Amino acid sequence: MGTMLDKLAAKQRAHEQWRVQLAAILAAHGQWLADQNTGRQAELSGADLRKTELSGANLSRANLGGANLSGARLGAANLTRANLSGADLRNAILRGADLRQADLSLANLRGADLTAVDLAGANLHGADLGGIRMGDTLLRHGAVPDRDTGRPNGVTED
Repeated sequence: MGTMLDKLAAKQRAHEQWRVQLAAILAAHGQWLADQNTGRQAELSGADLRKTELSGANLSRANLGGANLSGARLGAANLTRANLSGADLRNAILRGADLRQADLSLANLRGADLTAVDLAGANLHGADLGGIRMGDTLLRHGAVPDRDTGRPNGVTED
């Protein structure tokens, strides 16, 4: 029984350490966005961010390529010009997020909530958007859809 509790405590400590580290990455990224001579661009490619609370976060121009953001909460997040290519965003909540000019090529957005998201100029080539919710989502000014259908993958005509 003690070993199981020790493992649980260690897991909780690791999770808390990751939260502190992520907060530091986001703070440094905010500094970098304000002045590229200070801070550091967020480098979160391949990161495990499953079910992470990132609502309202400023991840503009962040590298999240190949990151696991399944079930993450990114409502009202600023993801303009972010690299999300190949990212796993299954069932993520992106309601109200700004994804203008973001690279979502080959991203898996199956089941994601994209309600009121701005995807103007976003690259959606090869993205899996099956089962997404898209009420009031903006796909204007050059959003790049799937080359075969002219629509994001998984989106059908009503």
